[in-house]
Amino acid sequence: MNGYLAAVGSALGVASFLRFMTSGLAKGAKGSRLLIINGVISSVASACAGFCNSFFMRQVEMKKGIKCFSDESLTHELGFSIKCAEKAVYETCYSRSCLSFMCIGGPTIVLLTCARMGLKPKSALGKNTLEVLAVAFGLNFGLPISVSIFPPIAQLPGSSIEPEYHQYERVYFSKGL
Repeated sequence: MNGYLAAVGSALGVASFLRFMTSGLAKGAKGSRLLIINGVISSVASACAGFCNSFFMRQVEMKKGIKCFSDESLTHELGFSIKCAEKAVYETCYSRSCLSFMCIGGPTIVLLTCARMGLKPKSALGKNTLEVLAVAFGLNFGLPISVSIFPPIAQLPGSSIEPEYHQYERVYFSKGL
């Protein structure tokens, strides 16, 4: 519940603040300019929501730690590390922010590009089809890009985490989803 409330609260707060800050720009805006303003505000608010949701949902891991291993194939378990958990959670939060931004910003870019090229459907069916295809584009490219920002298996020098792991050159862990 905390993750949901944090996501909704941050999205509404950021969107309201940005809407207030850009009210002068948006007042008489039409067409592409309005689409850009709305796209940027929505993308940033959605990215904040994605970050906050992931961050608050994974608080237990940051308090208790996650399993860390001495090998990259994650077969020799060493124990639990809070420092590894912090890195894993933050990397996941950043990739979720990127996902949100790509899934909202991507369609905006597609729609603006189509408009610049003169590909503006006149019928409601054509407009809806173009919008659905733009969202599909955002999802098809946004998801792989955001997931690939950080490798699924992360590592930290043993000396940079808890003292019981200082003897290991590298400690490996799964960052999770």
